[in-house]
Amino acid sequence: TLNEIRKFAGDNLEFGEINPAWLEEYGEYQKLQNKTINTLAIHYRNIRVLYNDAIRNHIIKRDIYPFYDFQIKQEKTHKRSLNINDIRRIRDVELKKENEMRARDLFMLSFYMNGINFKDLLLARKENIYQGRYMFNRAKTGRPYSVKIFPETQEIIDRYPGEIYLLNFMERKELVNIKKDRNIPLYKDITDQTNRLLKDVAEEAKVPVPLSTYYARHSLATIARNIGISRDDIRSILGHGENTVTDIYIDLDLERIDDAMRMILELLNQGDTF
Repeated sequence: TLNEIRKFAGDNLEFGEINPAWLEEYGEYQKLQNKTINTLAIHYRNIRVLYNDAIRNHIIKRDIYPFYDFQIKQEKTHKRSLNINDIRRIRDVELKKENEMRARDLFMLSFYMNGINFKDLLLARKENIYQGRYMFNRAKTGRPYSVKIFPETQEIIDRYPGEIYLLNFMERKELVNIKKDRNIPLYKDITDQTNRLLKDVAEEAKVPVPLSTYYARHSLATIARNIGISRDDIRSILGHGENTVTDIYIDLDLERIDDAMRMILELLNQGDTF
């Protein structure tokens, strides 16, 4: 949010300069940048938090608070989750294009690896594999996390072996060359390409959703809940919760997570796709 404000208003913006009119202008600017209403709502809420903290700490007076008569709008989002048979269709559909196969593999790998965030997946390093587990700190939260490498996971990893990275996508010359002309991180470029291709994969698999990388994580959580896995265990699978650095690596916790994931994979492997 701070970077976006700097792009819009420069580095010397003061609290007193932000008022409802400024917020409206900032919203129009964000729309010109093709930002969604929900993304804009996140920015507005972040700004509001700054004002609330500043008032609470007596840095500014309440009379310059810009949100008294300003409504933060938000669109209702559609649930990004699939059932187990949809995931099976995506896994098993016969694809003819190599780039669609790669997109499908990345999607399934995210699903197999506890719904791992795509940034964490693409930036995974081989040095963090230890005794059949991938150990890392989540990019979003900084929290340590450990994911078991199941046979289904290893099968996909073996198709795209990297030298430094677990997967070779960040090392592929054709993708690195594309990055030179674009002002976005390579992992984000790869994610964007994957999301475009997943739409075609879903169409081939007859799964009627605008498939994207987010569906892997959300679907895993929904499937886990539907087969009776507790909310606490689902939070642990996804890397949520309040565990300390020590607690996250306790064998019992990892066994519960691994057992829950094994239940999901066994269900996925039962029966034929229809």
